[in-house]
Amino acid sequence: MREKQKPLPKSDTLEASSPAGGRNDGVDACRIAAMFMIVLLHVLNFGGLLYSAPMLSPRYNAMWFLEAMAYCAANTYALISGYVGYGSRFRYANLLYLCAQVLFYTLLITAGFFIFRPAVVGKRVVLEALFPFAFPSFYWYFTAYFCMFFFLPLLNLILDRVDTFPGGVRGLAASALLVFSLLPTLTGTDSGGTAGGYTPLWLAVLYLAGGCLKKYRAAERYPQWINIALFCAGALVNMAVKLTGERLAIQRGGYVEPGFFLLRYPSPTILLCAVCLLNFFSRLQVTGFWKKFVRFFAPATFGVYLIHCEPLIRAHGNYPALSGLLVLPPPVLVPAVLGVAAGIWLACSLLDRLRLALFQFLGVREKCVRLEERLRARLSGLNKESSFTQLSNIKRK
Repeated sequence: MREKQKPLPKSDTLEASSPAGGRNDGVDACRIAAMFMIVLLHVLNFGGLLYSAPMLSPRYNAMWFLEAMAYCAANTYALISGYVGYGSRFRYANLLYLCAQVLFYTLLITAGFFIFRPAVVGKRVVLEALFPFAFPSFYWYFTAYFCMFFFLPLLNLILDRVDTFPGGVRGLAASALLVFSLLPTLTGTDSGGTAGGYTPLWLAVLYLAGGCLKKYRAAERYPQWINIALFCAGALVNMAVKLTGERLAIQRGGYVEPGFFLLRYPSPTILLCAVCLLNFFSRLQVTGFWKKFVRFFAPATFGVYLIHCEPLIRAHGNYPALSGLLVLPPPVLVPAVLGVAAGIWLACSLLDRLRLALFQFLGVREKCVRLEERLRARLSGLNKESSFTQLSNIKRK
């Protein structure tokens, strides 16, 4: 007879838990919303919608308003990692499974392009597909998360003992906000060393922030309307500062670059929007049809990122054709852009559900768990041999 299988760990990139230890469907819904916003950002950027309209025209303002509303998405996704990861068991199997998911898409998509468009698949492309974690330009978020993953036990230890720090959690939050957000934003430099938020360091800061939100149940301290109001206020401030800066520059004459003063990941207003978004969804009661919807699509969110952002698809997927939407009047343009983003999100989600079914059929997660157990056993054996050798040397002396 087959032995009863051990419960499998749930990857912090795929699952969400509540402070009480159960599943938090609200956080899963936040994951879906954040990924839709990420797709929207890429539609606006890859499609050239942000730069093809005349500056400060109604279409230009409409596209940048969507950008300002959605820009906190990556920060929100990273906050969720800390919210879910704090209090859960650290398992290398989670990273192994995540790498298997990434390699599934990089190798499959590269193979497809090699068959149908071999001219675009060079040695560099193959190398990046085999080792995506080593090339930040491939999947920057995955590369940053991969590097941060090995320090999660340390980050969780900091969260466990944050109350022993000078000033406690408030002192830690104030210090991190000052060093990594306020000073770089006000000075326009990278004084915090986060490279605009595209590094493991910034993801680590957000992981700690998400863990603190969960540990101290920050969402329960304020009514939901405050989260909504602060989120909208942050997005409006981002947009107002950008448009005001561009109008002043135009009045002074000369070439004007789009304003990015606050539209950066470490920006305090972008961080505020991300925190409010997570706080809002973490208290959201998901029932009925929407519970089924969330539980079906939430495990596929990271797959959406991997599919539509794969470099070959990004370079040869005809995203620039989306700039043709700018012929539409603004009242129609905004719903059209949102509809395109929703279509991409839905198509990629359904494709990743097929990948999930295949992985389940092949027992990929079980294999990752067994591989981790073998690695742990091997490392444990090496540690015992080292201890025995040290003890023998002591006895000889």
